[in-house]
Amino acid sequence: MCMDPISASFIISTAATAGSQVISGVSSMQTGKANAAVYRQQAALREVQAQVDIETADRNQRRDMGKKVSGAAASGIDTRSFLDVFADDLAEGALEKSKIKYGATIDANNLRAKAANAEMQGKAALVGSIFGAVGSAAAGYGKARAYDMKSTAGSAVSSAGVEYGD
Repeated sequence: MCMDPISASFIISTAATAGSQVISGVSSMQTGKANAAVYRQQAALREVQAQVDIETADRNQRRDMGKKVSGAAASGIDTRSFLDVFADDLAEGALEKSKIKYGATIDANNLRAKAANAEMQGKAALVGSIFGAVGSAAAGYGKARAYDMKSTAGSAVSSAGVEYGD
């Protein structure tokens, strides 16, 4: 069976459209996966940075307390009278470290949520492109079928001796 050139062009353009839609969807899915990996890496780095910040805060707190103790001792003040001040400083230091950890946890969780969202968007784009390709294929088939029916009807009318015109 030989296919006429117009029907062939419908099929070729439909296949090209459907193929490009699927390729676009695959590309979107791969981009989503790559973005998700970056977000996960950022979340892990944020947690590491929080640990560094906590250690820095702890080191600064010990340094400040040492300065206070040595300053008090050098001035001849009994350091036992500073116990309330030291207790307050320790409590403030613990609060600061808790705030750092809490902020990092929130940031890391938000980044992980962005990672999951990026993957989901990539998968949704792939599924959408597949449905788009199926729709394009159906539309192309419909156009080719309509053309075939029109050309078949036209040839049947002309073979019956009916002419259109004047």
